[in-house]
Amino acid sequence: LAWLVTDIISPLLREVPTHMYDIYSHLDILCRLPESELKGLQFFTADVSALYTNLNINECIETVIEFAEEHWSKLSTYCLSLSEIRGIFTVVLTNSYFTFNGRLYKQLLGLFMGCRPSPPVAIIRMWKFERNSIYLDSYYISNPVRFLYKRYVDDAGSLAKSREEALDMLQRIAAVGSR
Repeated sequence: LAWLVTDIISPLLREVPTHMYDIYSHLDILCRLPESELKGLQFFTADVSALYTNLNINECIETVIEFAEEHWSKLSTYCLSLSEIRGIFTVVLTNSYFTFNGRLYKQLLGLFMGCRPSPPVAIIRMWKFERNSIYLDSYYISNPVRFLYKRYVDDAGSLAKSREEALDMLQRIAAVGSR
């Protein structure tokens, strides 16, 4: 089941403009920008602390289902309805187990790192935070940051005029995520 839902939602990653498939794509974007556009800006990186375990599973499922509905025509769903996909996600994401010191434990909080759909689910959930924060702010929309804010799962990078501006951007995203 984990393979199935991962296969269904993986094409959604192409619809997440902040998603990087590898760490080199960010460098490629930066190298193609004219030096004049980079003048006065600093590159910064940030890590989302304990992303998987800090995400609420039910909110993740709803976010993925909403995003899947928004891009339904781009998905191969194996003739499953959104309701059926939601049900499979619920089974997969709420029934993750791991061993530690020879004992079996159930993952009670957040996404399980070893669960196949966890990375795309986390990427899509983070996109919702980004889309509802910096992608709504006119300053960021009219700024080169719009093209350069990228994230590789939980590692983000962008440009800012100062440390304070970088922190402001990250705090806007975090504020949406903490609601």
